[in-house]
Amino acid sequence: MTNAAIAAIGLLICCAAMPFIKKPLSAWVHATIVMHLFVGMHFGMYEASPFFDQGAHLFSMGGIVLIALMQLNQYSPTRALVEQQKVRIAIAATVALALGAAWELIEFSLDTLFALNAQQDLLDTNLDLLADLAGGILAFLLFTTLVQPTTRTVKESWVPIPTSARESWATPSQSVNPAEHE
Repeated sequence: MTNAAIAAIGLLICCAAMPFIKKPLSAWVHATIVMHLFVGMHFGMYEASPFFDQGAHLFSMGGIVLIALMQLNQYSPTRALVEQQKVRIAIAATVALALGAAWELIEFSLDTLFALNAQQDLLDTNLDLLADLAGGILAFLLFTTLVQPTTRTVKESWVPIPTSARESWATPSQSVNPAEHE
């Protein structure tokens, strides 16, 4: 099977899966698939650049972990636990390594079944997993500096927030009285 055929099949699968994937994740998954199938396989960047593979892993895993952290921050029933930085870095690393290992198993299966040579050697696999972990840590840092400060609780605030601003982001279950959070 040629790289162009693999890219076309991947794009068809991607389009068929689009209605079932949530919007922020959908955009990232599509960007990752296009980067992998068209830029990497069809245009030969995996062979032309020794760093494209690790860059693709870093980019794709960073986005997926960032989306996972945002979803946990917004919808977690154990919000107090998820708001702790140590827990967030553990979640980011665990999600990145688990999904990275799953991807490496898929590559191994495709190599075994179709002789695609997606995994050149053990070094390639380990560098891919390190890039996945680095992407997860970068996502954690982006989340901590860009996303999380806008959703922090009064107790976590380093800069005093005026009462009117507190009321605009507090949910009915949250108290906006700073004295209750000290």
